[in-house]
Amino acid sequence: MTYKTEALFRDDAYLRTADATIVAVNDRG
Repeated sequence: MTYKTEALFRDDAYLRTADATIVAVNDRG
């Protein structure tokens, strides 16, 4: 499975929200 990280704040320095998907949870958080 491949995940992509996007540099959201590089395109919009005033960005206040972003959509995200949780892909894993473990004991450390």
